[in-house]
Amino acid sequence: MSKLDELEQKIKELKSKIQAEKAPKSSSKGLRYGAIFNISIEIVAHLIAGVVVGLMLDKYFQTKNIFLIICLIFSIIAACKNIIAGKNIL
Repeated sequence: MSKLDELEQKIKELKSKIQAEKAPKSSSKGLRYGAIFNISIEIVAHLIAGVVVGLMLDKYFQTKNIFLIICLIFSIIAACKNIIAGKNIL
Protein backbone atom coordinates (compact mmCIF):
# COMPACT_ATOMS: atom_id res chain seq x y z
CA MET A 1 0.00 0.00 0.00
CA SER A 2 2.87 2.40 0.55
CA LYS A 3 3.71 2.44 -3.17
CA LEU A 4 0.12 3.34 -3.93
CA ASP A 5 0.23 6.17 -1.40
CA GLU A 6 3.49 7.44 -2.87
CA LEU A 7 1.98 7.38 -6.35
CA GLU A 8 -1.09 9.31 -5.18
CA GLN A 9 1.15 11.87 -3.50
CA LYS A 10 3.17 12.36 -6.69
CA ILE A 11 -0.03 12.77 -8.71
CA LYS A 12 -1.29 15.43 -6.30
CA GLU A 13 2.04 17.27 -6.48
CA LEU A 14 2.04 17.24 -10.27
CA LYS A 15 -1.58 18.44 -10.42
CA SER A 16 -0.82 21.33 -8.10
CA LYS A 17 2.28 22.18 -10.13
CA ILE A 18 0.26 22.22 -13.37
CA GLN A 19 -2.43 24.42 -11.80
CA ALA A 20 0.23 26.83 -10.54
CA GLU A 21 1.67 27.13 -14.06
CA LYS A 22 -1.77 27.76 -15.55
CA ALA A 23 -2.59 30.51 -13.06
CA PRO A 24 -2.45 33.96 -14.70
CA LYS A 25 0.35 36.21 -13.60
CA SER A 26 -1.58 39.44 -13.39
CA SER A 27 1.15 41.43 -11.69
CA SER A 28 3.60 41.11 -14.58
CA LYS A 29 0.83 41.83 -17.07
CA GLY A 30 -0.12 44.98 -15.18
CA LEU A 31 3.49 46.12 -15.11
CA ARG A 32 3.74 45.64 -18.86
CA TYR A 33 0.61 47.72 -19.47
CA GLY A 34 1.98 50.41 -17.17
CA ALA A 35 5.26 50.50 -19.06
CA ILE A 36 3.48 50.73 -22.41
CA PHE A 37 1.34 53.56 -21.05
CA ASN A 38 4.45 55.40 -19.84
CA ILE A 39 6.11 55.04 -23.24
CA SER A 40 3.05 56.35 -25.07
CA ILE A 41 2.75 59.31 -22.70
CA GLU A 42 6.46 60.02 -23.18
CA ILE A 43 6.11 60.12 -26.97
CA VAL A 44 2.96 62.25 -26.96
CA ALA A 45 4.34 64.73 -24.44
CA HIS A 46 7.56 65.22 -26.40
CA LEU A 47 5.69 65.67 -29.67
CA ILE A 48 3.29 68.21 -28.18
CA ALA A 49 6.17 70.14 -26.63
CA GLY A 50 8.07 70.10 -29.93
CA VAL A 51 5.07 71.37 -31.89
CA VAL A 52 4.28 74.13 -29.40
CA VAL A 53 7.86 75.38 -29.15
CA GLY A 54 8.35 75.13 -32.91
CA LEU A 55 5.19 77.08 -33.68
CA MET A 56 6.06 79.75 -31.13
CA LEU A 57 9.54 80.20 -32.59
CA ASP A 58 8.14 80.31 -36.13
CA LYS A 59 5.67 82.97 -35.08
CA TYR A 60 8.31 84.99 -33.21
CA PHE A 61 10.84 84.94 -36.05
CA GLN A 62 8.12 85.02 -38.76
CA THR A 63 9.41 81.95 -40.57
CA LYS A 64 7.54 79.18 -42.35
CA ASN A 65 7.68 75.96 -40.32
CA ILE A 66 11.48 75.82 -40.14
CA PHE A 67 11.56 75.77 -36.35
CA LEU A 68 8.56 73.44 -36.25
CA ILE A 69 10.46 70.82 -38.23
CA ILE A 70 13.64 71.32 -36.21
CA CYS A 71 11.81 71.11 -32.88
CA LEU A 72 9.88 68.02 -34.01
CA ILE A 73 13.12 66.28 -34.94
CA PHE A 74 14.67 67.17 -31.58
CA SER A 75 11.56 66.07 -29.70
CA ILE A 76 11.51 62.69 -31.47
CA ILE A 77 15.19 62.20 -30.67
CA ALA A 78 14.59 63.14 -27.03
CA ALA A 79 11.62 60.77 -26.76
CA CYS A 80 13.63 57.88 -28.22
CA LYS A 81 16.55 58.64 -25.91
CA ASN A 82 14.31 58.60 -22.85
CA ILE A 83 12.57 55.39 -23.92
CA ILE A 84 15.91 53.65 -24.51
CA ALA A 85 17.20 54.89 -21.15
CA GLY A 86 14.16 53.39 -19.44
CA LYS A 87 14.07 50.15 -21.45
CA ASN A 88 14.53 47.97 -18.36
CA ILE A 89 10.91 48.79 -17.45
CA LEU A 90 9.65 46.16 -19.86
